[in-house]
Amino acid sequence: MGIWIAVLLTLAMLGSVLWVMPSPREKRLTEMRKLAMSRGLKVRLLDKNLANKLFPWVTDPRGFVLYEKYSRGGDKTVSNQVNVIRLNNEDCHELDRDKKHEAYLEVHGLLSKAPASSEAIAFYSGCVAWLWREQGDVSSVEALADVLDICLSHPYEVAQT
Repeated sequence: MGIWIAVLLTLAMLGSVLWVMPSPREKRLTEMRKLAMSRGLKVRLLDKNLANKLFPWVTDPRGFVLYEKYSRGGDKTVSNQVNVIRLNNEDCHELDRDKKHEAYLEVHGLLSKAPASSEAIAFYSGCVAWLWREQGDVSSVEALADVLDICLSHPYEVAQT
């Protein structure tokens, strides 16, 4: 009887230790976010209020993350208005697509460089934010950081309405 109690206690202790350990997905996300912060990006989880204001087509904000890049000198764009470009246009009506901003992204080759799980990009005063699902690995974060650097180097072309 004492052996069974010892075995059950050992299994209970082992189970609680394994429960606390991070999963491979959590390790991957931690590594990606650490790299993003080392490249000067701010990582923000999308909440329901922000999703309703900027991304009304996102019905469930869980799983979406904003990677934001601020300009170094605090440069302001032309206006304080937020310009959001929807990148995932699969279920978007033709009239809702913003051709001018899509052309800007294509001219600079940003859509081909961006991660596949990209959903939208938002331009606002001194900042560019990229909305995506964080699928991929650290190479996706490197590519995204390069894309945000390109977007910050051409803020006036994007902010004009």
